[in-house]
Amino acid sequence: MLSLVLLATTWPLVAATDTATVGATLAADGRSVMVTVPGVTACQGGFAATIKVGEETRELLSASGRAAGPAQKLTEETPYGAAEVNETTIHF
Repeated sequence: MLSLVLLATTWPLVAATDTATVGATLAADGRSVMVTVPGVTACQGGFAATIKVGEETRELLSASGRAAGPAQKLTEETPYGAAEVNETTIHF
């Protein structure tokens, strides 16, 4: 799902290029994503979320989590056809 979100954020860059060469790859440990877009240097990113549990605020950083298991390769239908998706669960 994170890969899909990251691809959606690159859409303005992709609109003028061949979308078949755009990609997002989930790292084996599930803590980062490598995004590739033609004409743009590949970039690696993680995620952060701030949550509130009761009265306590916690920040979850992908670099601080650990994968619960190996990433699963799935196929999801999109308006543009089938898309390969990698999914993992991160424990904090």
